[in-house]
Amino acid sequence: MIEDVEEKNLFVLPSAHSYDSSKFCGQNMKEIVLRLSHMFDYVLVDCPAGIESGFKRSVASCDEAIIVTTPHISALKDAETVMNILRTNGITNEFIVVNRVRGDLIASGESLTKIDIEKILNNDVYAMIPEEDDLNFLSNATSSGYSCGYAACIALARGLRSGVPELYDFSEKYRGIFGKIRRRLKRKL
Repeated sequence: MIEDVEEKNLFVLPSAHSYDSSKFCGQNMKEIVLRLSHMFDYVLVDCPAGIESGFKRSVASCDEAIIVTTPHISALKDAETVMNILRTNGITNEFIVVNRVRGDLIASGESLTKIDIEKILNNDVYAMIPEEDDLNFLSNATSSGYSCGYAACIALARGLRSGVPELYDFSEKYRGIFGKIRRRLKRKL
């Protein structure tokens, strides 16, 4: 396990890409997660994209799921498929996180809203993380001010810890007369 240089209570257990994954099954993954759960408050398992063997191994070790999607119909349909697979594997506690959301498009009615997404997935949206021009927004957070994306991620973490969703409103700056100007400027730039 690798300890984070800034967060002393955060560790990462990387996977070995050169290892023959056919020798590693869901039961092995479950055993590793069980052992780690005795040492840590939270054990997060990052699943590979798709619903192949890596996904199935990961699902075998989990009792809850954070499903990350984007506000596009095709991605939401994929998320729905993943939710159905999770449910057939006994995972019913699901947290929907919508990533790469554009506040300007929501404010102008050109993108799906939280309510639209909840209707499509028939599930509550737990968090929405904004699309930002600076793709590396977490490393650019300073003590003088945080980006909207950083604030949204902090709200997500607090919500997951407390069990109560805490949505960050990143589209507020795109509403009203000045918001309309910001939306137009964003499109021009």
